[in-house]
Amino acid sequence: MMLKHAKDAGEAGQRVRHTNQRRQTVANENKGAALITGASSGIGAVYADRSARRGYDLIIVARRRSRLDALAKRLTNETKRSVEVLAADLNNKTDLSRV
Repeated sequence: MMLKHAKDAGEAGQRVRHTNQRRQTVANENKGAALITGASSGIGAVYADRSARRGYDLIIVARRRSRLDALAKRLTNETKRSVEVLAADLNNKTDLSRV
């Protein structure tokens, strides 16, 4: 994008600042909680990341506790959202009832 005038550059800078402020506001809003299963890897981890960045606190569920703990730590540090970890195998009736 070529800017023809200093005024154009100033307006472009204002748009960038406004966009960044809006992103920060959205990240700070609490939209409730999201329960995400399969969150230790793949699409579940992506959903957890995007949900936290959109202002949701999380309850993340998967079999691998160590991966959940690492994801929870990263998301809490990066988004300041609350992340609860629940290690469970949803094929196991006892674990499923805990969820």
